[in-house]
Amino acid sequence: MLVKRSLALAAVLLAACGLRAIPSPDAGATGGGGATAGGAETAGGGETAGGSTAGGSAAGGSNAGGSTAGGTGTGGGCMAPQDCPAPANATPACNAGVCTFVCNAPLLACGSACCAARSITAGDRHTCIATDQGVALCWGGMFAVGNGGTAASLTPTPVQGFGDAGVVAVSAGNVNTCGLTSGGAVKCWGAGPIGSGTPGFAAQATQTANLGQGVTSLSVGLAHACVVADGGAKCWGLDSHGEQGCNQMCQSGGPMQPVPGPVTGLAYDVKQVSCGGAHCCGLLDDGGVRCWGFNVAFECGDGTNTQRIVPVVAHAFDAGVDELFAGWSTTCARTGTALRCIGTNGDGELGNGMVSGALRYTTPVLLGPGLTSVGTSGVGHHACAVVDAGVWCWGKNDRGQLGDGLMTSQNRPVRVLGLNEPMAKVAVGAEHSCAMSVSGGVWCWGNNSQGQLGIGTMGGIQLAPQQVR
Repeated sequence: MLVKRSLALAAVLLAACGLRAIPSPDAGATGGGGATAGGAETAGGGETAGGSTAGGSAAGGSNAGGSTAGGTGTGGGCMAPQDCPAPANATPACNAGVCTFVCNAPLLACGSACCAARSITAGDRHTCIATDQGVALCWGGMFAVGNGGTAASLTPTPVQGFGDAGVVAVSAGNVNTCGLTSGGAVKCWGAGPIGSGTPGFAAQATQTANLGQGVTSLSVGLAHACVVADGGAKCWGLDSHGEQGCNQMCQSGGPMQPVPGPVTGLAYDVKQVSCGGAHCCGLLDDGGVRCWGFNVAFECGDGTNTQRIVPVVAHAFDAGVDELFAGWSTTCARTGTALRCIGTNGDGELGNGMVSGALRYTTPVLLGPGLTSVGTSGVGHHACAVVDAGVWCWGKNDRGQLGDGLMTSQNRPVRVLGLNEPMAKVAVGAEHSCAMSVSGGVWCWGNNSQGQLGIGTMGGIQLAPQQVR
């Protein structure tokens, strides 16, 4: 009864902010995990027994080559493209007497230059990247893309509000995103928790309070976020299930923490945070793991399914963990090239070859030894990984988000078909997935209901990767 009442309260609060409620993880599909920024975007996936084969053509333009979206006009009149200047890696264009340019694939236009992706994240119905030019680009749903308004964007659009602060990593929640700058500051935008002390929608990147310049890890969950700042963990946003890790005594204005506050017992020796649907975990310098939050599916790793309002030792993970990945009601940890997960498994979210209820013990994801990057999300019910430069996904697949050409959930990793160049990183949203190539291009697949695939259209489902333009 307590859980139901708590969930009902969360539903009311999230609805007030335009966010999704947190259902019981065993009532339907679960999974996903909050991608972390500032070097916490991670690790990959390998070949599995019974997985789909490599190859397969990608429907609709996932091949390399060609050109991507045009850049902003460079001013001046023109009669022909040769009259126009163009930045490096671009082809000049003349449109209605105005000079523009078209970036050579796989690069994307970011203002007056052409950019390569360096960090990628996905929210409920939007996607964002940080580029090699320090510019953040977003596309997809309303209220989530930081374009100065509320409208959706069907193609990559620069996030406003960063000025000269170079963005090095991004992490997305339900309808909000935060960016980490090269100076260690954090700015957030969208309709979720911003951490500025002022509630409500932020149309552009807005400074998060109480953090200074010492942030080294960033992770946004469903309706909350945490960072590592000067070696200690701090969180803000929703606290209906102990997401703040502060004994629910850190805020006085109800279950929403408006600015970052310290996590109890984690003031130092923390090197990474990862937030899921309603929980977070911190990785310590010695490889130990501490988790806090909902824990209804054993996701905190302490052997119980009791809500934890302060961090507890995640005994399910041995010391020596290298990286953490929190999902909807799952937690995964990478040690070397091995990935282990714990939590709900109703749609095969643990990737262990089984479909079951929530598991209180960790099981290995059936990946090969070439793991280099992992994508989980606090809004999604699936996960993906990069293994030997290919992408593998597992879990819920009702919108083609696994990229294997089917719409059937998978309890073990299956190969994403049609990615014909080496991949470096992967990100998962609620019902879509995206991969970033070594060369900095981006491909997305799955649900495109609000333009989250970045292909210039809205609506429909893409079962194969499409190149973002």
